[in-house]
Amino acid sequence: ANAIDGDTGTGAAGGNMAADTYTAYLELISSITCYADSIKYYVNAGSGTVTVDLDAWYSGAWNDVFEGSTAVSQWVTKTLASSKWVPKIRIRIKSSVGGNTFIYEAQINRATVPTPTSFHFANFNGVLYASFDNVLAKLNAGRTAFTYLATLPNITSLIPSLNSRLYI
Repeated sequence: ANAIDGDTGTGAAGGNMAADTYTAYLELISSITCYADSIKYYVNAGSGTVTVDLDAWYSGAWNDVFEGSTAVSQWVTKTLASSKWVPKIRIRIKSSVGGNTFIYEAQINRATVPTPTSFHFANFNGVLYASFDNVLAKLNAGRTAFTYLATLPNITSLIPSLNSRLYI
């Protein structure tokens, strides 16, 4: 919880690390999938060159956002090549001289969702499914937001069937 508490004084991951040794990945899973354009983080290390390895999960795989030297004790923002639906990120760091090396905060920055040109809806087994252009989503259990399911090529309709299948 320290990685998302907004307090840059509470370390979320890391410790007294050997020189040039990465911390374990700190993986952050969003309660809702965000349409993201960037990721920001706050890290610190005693001295030396600090390297960050930052990945975002989209299109069914981990994708490299940034790996390289970074500033410490300040917020740093890394921009995605293009906005994506991102349900989780992971980050790890290392210092060239070792010592106390910590990840304090990491956040997914939301982008403005483009206005879709096509919409499709279907009630399937009591759950509302929707497609917005090529994005498939379903209404969450609390009925407060849509949960991203997948990005698919060319969704033209959603058709529930009598044989317990949803045809896309």
